[in-house]
Amino acid sequence: MKRYKAVIFDLFGTLVDCYKVVNYNNTLVEMAAILNVPYREFRRVWDDTAPERNTGAFATTNTSIVAICNRMNVQIDDDMIERAADIRREFVTRTLSPRHDTLHTLLQLKGKGIKIGLISNCSPDTPETWDKTPFIRLFDITVFSSFVGLKKPDPRIYQLALDQLQLKSAECIYVGDGDSNELTGAQEMGMYPVKISVDYEKDNELYVYNRQEWDGPVIRSLTEVLTLVEEE
Repeated sequence: MKRYKAVIFDLFGTLVDCYKVVNYNNTLVEMAAILNVPYREFRRVWDDTAPERNTGAFATTNTSIVAICNRMNVQIDDDMIERAADIRREFVTRTLSPRHDTLHTLLQLKGKGIKIGLISNCSPDTPETWDKTPFIRLFDITVFSSFVGLKKPDPRIYQLALDQLQLKSAECIYVGDGDSNELTGAQEMGMYPVKISVDYEKDNELYVYNRQEWDGPVIRSLTEVLTLVEEE
């Protein structure tokens, strides 16, 4: 009998690499140029509104750009909004490229009859581009913070995933890079939390927000998840 019936994954820093700082910054420079606004001011308001983008205050990337420009008292037209939003979505689409062992791991899990879930703290551009990724048919459930209005480590976002999977927390492994205290949040819900920490990240200037210290189980590649779901 399987002890675990599902693996719930984080997205950025887990299934895909985090943004590279230079690429993230260049994207915002391009967006500011399209909107004809000073980059430094645009970047300040962009950063200030991140919590709102991640918790559903703005339904779409377009509306988040409108809100930012309104706060800057800048007049923009629909074409500028769409072009700037497209730049952001194209950047996210490129970022949502699976790590070398991601698809193999997910397919192997499905072959073992293990359900696969996702909980991601993200802005609307991620669900907007999700159907363009190789992930679209591999997940049983997806929970995007910008869609549900909740962020990890809020216990309610984990409960949403459990409800959709129709499983108990003790039947689920949670795998993430530790951003936003997500591992502690999963642990407090009764899941089995595992941190993924890949060595090559240390040599890449990645946009890492707030990874927690973790003294629990750690894996160095996603394929190690397969050993965690073996039948007892």
